[in-house]
Amino acid sequence: MTKEVIIIPKKAVEENLYAIQKAVESVAFYLKKVPTNELDECFAEIEKLFREQRFYSQTELLAVANEQLFVLEACLRRLIDEGDVKEEEADKALLVLKSKKGWAVTRASETPIRENPAAEYLPLVPVIDESVFNASILMKMLENENGFGQNSVPLTRIKNNYSYQMPQGCYWLVDVRINELRYDCPFLTVAEAISYAIQTNNILSRYCLQAVESRYKHKKNDPELCLSLLDGLPTLCRLNDRNGRVVARTAKPSCAFRIVA
Repeated sequence: MTKEVIIIPKKAVEENLYAIQKAVESVAFYLKKVPTNELDECFAEIEKLFREQRFYSQTELLAVANEQLFVLEACLRRLIDEGDVKEEEADKALLVLKSKKGWAVTRASETPIRENPAAEYLPLVPVIDESVFNASILMKMLENENGFGQNSVPLTRIKNNYSYQMPQGCYWLVDVRINELRYDCPFLTVAEAISYAIQTNNILSRYCLQAVESRYKHKKNDPELCLSLLDGLPTLCRLNDRNGRVVARTAKPSCAFRIVA
């Protein structure tokens, strides 16, 4: 049986050389502890895992980032026309995201991203935080055939779990996905879940997205917040306020890490 030969484009190797070297070093370190008679089995498992991973080239990621910024700018222009957002505020938010785009693309190109369509994954996602535009404004950026998104949660009750550690302003997420249990990967806040939904076509028709890292602060308990289609409209609500109206599966989006600098 002839073994399949994998040809890796030279450009892809050059662009991702650092990440490839680190992966090889890590594998080599652990293989030193493996008995010789078990190496073939180990290599087969490693090959399987590597085939499931992908290092996006910077060219590919730049195209993704530019398309997402185009979508985001279109949403902001609509809000400007409707008088919900000032043009200078929208331009400032976009400028900050563009200034951090290069660093986000570089970091994402060094990150192995598992290609799993069922995870509805995105290698990059630009975020405008609630410190820039409140949740009600951010929800208006979501729309479908029934209208624009709405917020049913009092703005003063929306709190992030670890406010002093959370980034504020405009930043990027790397490797955002649902339907996968990943250890040591942070879940998303309200603003991040909205940003993910903006960039993922009709995601709310398939899933109710829990913003695990945000809560509705209450005297007795702190219920989670979620994005759902309620009465056909994208809605930010408390998880226990859906009253059986949600038919989509519930999912908890997470990301590999946040690009703040």
